[in-house]
Amino acid sequence: MRISVEIEVPGIGEKIREARERDDRSLAAICREVGMSRFNWYRTEKEEGVTPLTTLKRMEEVLGIDLGINVEKLCDSLLRMPQDGAQDSSG
Repeated sequence: MRISVEIEVPGIGEKIREARERDDRSLAAICREVGMSRFNWYRTEKEEGVTPLTTLKRMEEVLGIDLGINVEKLCDSLLRMPQDGAQDSSG
């Protein structure tokens, strides 16, 4: 089973851009290591579209940065969210 969730993470594109600009490698070389196109890289930096979590984690590894994405914490908070149409049984 696959579960897909989209969340907004303001400022993440800026962090990625700054890390890329500090890196000595070309964007093409970084993209090869991450496994994504330059087009999608720039979309991620501009915070356009949706970037899979696995890609963001790979970007962290390749750039040697921490984007502050805590998967366990995110999953825990998602599991605690009320579901659409759920009834509160307390009252």
